[in-house]
Amino acid sequence: MKVNICGIPYKIKYKRVINESEPGIGEGLIVYRKQTIYLRKKLGKQIREETLIHEMVHGILIHIGKSELANDEEFVQMLAHCIYQSFKVKKVKQ
Repeated sequence: MKVNICGIPYKIKYKRVINESEPGIGEGLIVYRKQTIYLRKKLGKQIREETLIHEMVHGILIHIGKSELANDEEFVQMLAHCIYQSFKVKKVKQ
């Protein structure tokens, strides 16, 4: 599977461990030079979707020259969560 971030294709791959120097840390990782997003295997559907959005937010911020925001995990997570929730809202009867 692939996603486009600012017009650049990124492969999505699944791994048992994301951060090999700190096993068990992190649900996802974006590697810009390989144009690859790694997601931890065995994530639930909602966590997997939100993690993918989280990594895409990192990529978007890097590609638009906002590396200081891309390195702010709290900001990236809040934005990713808001984007995820915006697509998950159930329709309200009018």
